[in-house]
Amino acid sequence: MSNDTREITGVHDISGTIYREVGPSFKKVLGTDTDLDGSGVRRIWHRGARKTELLTWEAEDGAIVRQELTFQNLLIETNQTGIVRTGLIPQEGSLNTPQSVEFSSSPDPGVLRKCAMLLAHMEDRDAYQHHLLENLNLVLESAGHAAVNVMHTGAHNHDRKHHESLSSSKAHAQRDDGSSEESGRSAYWIQVAIGFAAAAIMLVLISR
Repeated sequence: MSNDTREITGVHDISGTIYREVGPSFKKVLGTDTDLDGSGVRRIWHRGARKTELLTWEAEDGAIVRQELTFQNLLIETNQTGIVRTGLIPQEGSLNTPQSVEFSSSPDPGVLRKCAMLLAHMEDRDAYQHHLLENLNLVLESAGHAAVNVMHTGAHNHDRKHHESLSSSKAHAQRDDGSSEESGRSAYWIQVAIGFAAAAIMLVLISR
């Protein structure tokens, strides 16, 4: 391949602020302990700010069958054969159905680069997110474009269970907060009941 790379236009209309907002929040919410379906595939689900989502279909042997990423009304679909599709998701207020997604006739390099930039700048990128990033860079390079520089690499980039302990801790903390809140409400209503009872006794004593 030639060292010359083709310029991609329109890739700077997503600000760095959005990448910095979405990246730290983009975590796994449905992990590798998910049951396999009838075809021997489980679904891994990541969610982040601004309605960012990554769905991964993983076979029992660990092979990644399919991935779908939505980010800033952009959609990317990949499968294990290497086929990549890009599309635009309609803005809120329009009919948001699978038929209404506007797919490009060929992978849009601007969409690929924007989504790759999101993944590349994540400090806490796990194996599923890293796998998609590598695929997007391969597609960019095969089309004659420069790959996105991969930042913040580490062992967690190849750890499929990364994020799951974080998600469990967060869920546990949320349950604890909920229990505390419930206890607080119970104590409040007990005090209210005691107050009403005391008032009733006072009325009885005064009426005698």
